[in-house]
Amino acid sequence: MPIKTKPKSGKEYFLNISYRFKNAEPFLEKEYEIANEQMPYAGAAISFDMAAARGNVKADKQGNKLTLKAGNAVVEFDTEKGLLTSYKMSGMQILENGPAPSFYRAPTDNDIGAGLNKSLREWRKAYDNNIVEDVKTEQLNAGSYKVSFTKNVLNGKAKTQQSFTIFGDGTIKVENNFTVDKGDFKSLMRIGNNLQVNKEFTRIQWYGRGPWENYWDRKYAGEVACTHVHAKTKRAVFSVRAPAGKR
Repeated sequence: MPIKTKPKSGKEYFLNISYRFKNAEPFLEKEYEIANEQMPYAGAAISFDMAAARGNVKADKQGNKLTLKAGNAVVEFDTEKGLLTSYKMSGMQILENGPAPSFYRAPTDNDIGAGLNKSLREWRKAYDNNIVEDVKTEQLNAGSYKVSFTKNVLNGKAKTQQSFTIFGDGTIKVENNFTVDKGDFKSLMRIGNNLQVNKEFTRIQWYGRGPWENYWDRKYAGEVACTHVHAKTKRAVFSVRAPAGKR
């Protein structure tokens, strides 16, 4: 099969093959797809390197509210709760709150069968229901500012540390560290971050598998691509609540 494309450095290439009807068949229209295959051709998954940002970061603290201004971005933190509470760019609200550590998700049928919805329920609001143990704020240089929160969760059984480094162009680097000091926890529902985006945003775009839900052991039908969808199409309707997988 002659392939004229010449792979470029820093790019990822796939060969997509589709078998379709050349002509219409009974009950099946022309171009109906019978089978497809996606094969890696060249390159590898692209790594993300955060470029050095330009501009200054200015801080203003009023009580428990910390406001950082970086270029056209305004970032607000609640230092008492240990949360990023607002992120605006050029006056537009981007994030309503978060990202914040989260250790729970909607249980599946298998989770309920194993009783995990009860045995792990204490993790549901583990971060929200505990107070901040330590807050650190530091002006690293004129163009970057770091905010760090440490919380003991589940009465000191575990500890979370989350840091936000804000750069002069409004870019934020988020780092998380989670340790369990006590107790016998054989599993968790999840370890991740939750955030709430402005509800006015209706379009979703990502590079990866999709457009439907997929998991590490059930992803073959989800081709790697740059996908554009409407937010409403991502709502999965289940008879009982459950996670909708990766996208």
